[in-house]
Amino acid sequence: MSWLRSCAHCTYSWGKTDLFCQSCWQDLWGSIEYKNKRPGDEQFNTSSLWSWKQEKTVAETLVHAQKGRGLLLARTRIVESYLSFLGDTKPQCLFYVSKNHKKDHGYEWALAFSQILQRPIRPLLIEGEENYKSKNRRQRQQGGRIQRVSGIEKSMAHDSWLIDDIRTTGTTARSAWEALNKPELFRAVVVVQRELC
Repeated sequence: MSWLRSCAHCTYSWGKTDLFCQSCWQDLWGSIEYKNKRPGDEQFNTSSLWSWKQEKTVAETLVHAQKGRGLLLARTRIVESYLSFLGDTKPQCLFYVSKNHKKDHGYEWALAFSQILQRPIRPLLIEGEENYKSKNRRQRQQGGRIQRVSGIEKSMAHDSWLIDDIRTTGTTARSAWEALNKPELFRAVVVVQRELC
């Protein structure tokens, strides 16, 4: 269902919008750069829909819009589109990273995937997370480890996806994979790959 409000990207305010106006939705869908690869020397796949580069794009607006309520309805559309790229594969379990026992954007995306795939979601608690977002690439790679999680069936961890909104350095996904004892069919599923200089 759409409602009357201005577009989060172009601020065009005439007509109905669902986070974005129709023109910006077309720009967003047209700018998909679906990637499914093993970055660097990783032993698991990482998928992403968009690249967030330095210039102002609709994908960047999408990232910033997560703090508002406008993304609640749009998130389902995005996840359904994402799943069309991933094909018929369905994991046994979906994980998200919980920072200081709080639910954030990763949880909201994991919940959307869970509702469509009808798969359970489980939190992974990250430690050493103080001011994690303000750290540079090297500092992120050195700190912020995910604690081992108890009460997870081996089969669930074996075939699982880590859902997150943004991948910057890949440290979170690598840490999750290690905390789950390096499952063979693990996949990091992120919405946006942030390109850093």
